[in-house]
Amino acid sequence: MVGLRSPRQVRAALAAVAVTIAGCSGGGDGETTPLSDHLIVSLGDSVASGEGNPDRPARVGRPAEWTSRRCHRSGRSGPALAAREVAGDDLGRVVLLGCSGATIQTGLLRPYAGIEPSADDSLERAQVRALADLAGENSIDAVLIDIGANDVGFARIVQFCVLSVGPCWKNRFDPRPGEPGPRVVLEQQVPREIEELGRDYARLAGALNEIVPASRVIVVEYFDPTGTTAGRGCTMFLGGVTPAESLWAREHILFPLNRQIRESADRFGWRVVDGVDERFAEHGICAPERWVVTAGESINDQGIPLFGSLLDRQTRRELLASYKGTLHPNPEGHRQIAELIRPVLEAVVDGPSG
Repeated sequence: MVGLRSPRQVRAALAAVAVTIAGCSGGGDGETTPLSDHLIVSLGDSVASGEGNPDRPARVGRPAEWTSRRCHRSGRSGPALAAREVAGDDLGRVVLLGCSGATIQTGLLRPYAGIEPSADDSLERAQVRALADLAGENSIDAVLIDIGANDVGFARIVQFCVLSVGPCWKNRFDPRPGEPGPRVVLEQQVPREIEELGRDYARLAGALNEIVPASRVIVVEYFDPTGTTAGRGCTMFLGGVTPAESLWAREHILFPLNRQIRESADRFGWRVVDGVDERFAEHGICAPERWVVTAGESINDQGIPLFGSLLDRQTRRELLASYKGTLHPNPEGHRQIAELIRPVLEAVVDGPSG
């Protein structure tokens, strides 16, 4: 969408991301629903995009289908499901902009290559910019936001703990891979990341205030991928993270992250969807009734390239993307998140305008 200038061009282009959630065709190749004049817009990262839950899972000889492959965006995320329920028959009210791997700085405020970059390395339009373009010709009824986990490096920390010897929080961690700077003991680095996230939320709030009233913004807490069963019935988490490490991650990353979300919502006048981590408490990756995608499920449903060489950059990208759904909510997890979002979304949509 880079280079669009007129409101008509912007509206036509953004109509392509107005998803017909019921029976979503996926892949970005099917029909789209014309935009309504009143919109519910979802922004954010992999939880918003539906990572791990393609519109149509891969099968032998058939790749996974997504509304946006670059973003691993589907109509099966919790925000998308909740928006469908609130929008009813007027599905043109729903615009999904979430992109897996996004952060506030890269994805929301600035363009982003996506979790599965395209062969031409084109960039996904900054989500807040896309929202501003939509607001130029439409009334924004509500903005749903899931963002923050990538900002504090949750996925990198999990990978670090998988490879660590001994308690990972006691080991030195590289907070900015590829950038100059010293390694820092992980348990000392995490509070710094949470504090910086608070500043990024302030930057996001400043950008949103120019587009939509704060009373229309809903920020969603994060789910708990480990659940309380991680310390009991699971001897090893992901084959390399011990129960003690997963409990540490919950208490020192997830809980402070959600606390920062609540504090920022209170500070900026946003509505908050809370209770998400509690809802997942007995349904983490090690639970008998999982609401979380395993590595095997991710590879199976998102597919791996059957042809191509590992010397080919795009083949490597597709291969790496196949397991990105690991530790994300599965369909039941997203349905549970949608149940928590729906009453808050209804209250905002039905509330006074302005």
